[in-house]
Parts: sequence; structure tokens; C-alpha cells
Amino acid sequence: MTAFLFSCENATCAVPEAYREIFRGSEDVLTSKEGWEPGSLNLAQGFSMRFRTPLVHGDVTRLLIEDRKSTRLNSSHRC
Repeated sequence: MTAFLFSCENATCAVPEAYREIFRGSEDVLTSKEGWEPGSLNLAQGFSMRFRTPLVHGDVTRLLIEDRKSTRLNSSHRC
């Protein structure tokens, strides 16, 4: 049997308390599509329930952590 997992990396525009000062005055950017994908969590939850699979989702804005980025550096991004 094949196992599936749904993920929703850009589920929220939330900023942890420790980082709120960085985003002060930029609330409009946080709540825009730059900060998250509105409706994506509801869609992912629906798929997860429909297919009875686990759902993993981000809990902070993608402006703070981009969950989808690889931790490996490719040849064009070497330090």
C-alpha cells in the first residue's frame, strides 16, 4: 500500500512574538499573497479528510521561514 502525506507550507501569515518587531508596519505585506496563501489550509484540510491522510502545515509566515526551500546548495549558490 502506498502512503500519502499532504503538506501546506504557506498556511498562515502568523509571526511569532519574538519576531513581531521586524514586521511592524508591514502588516499589509504579511496579509497579502506575499505572506501566505489564503485558503490553502482549508483546501489541504479537505483533501486530508477526504483521503484520510495526515496533514502537515506551516505555522509561521513564509516571509520568516520558507518551508519549501531545499537545505542543499546547488552549484550556482555556493558560498
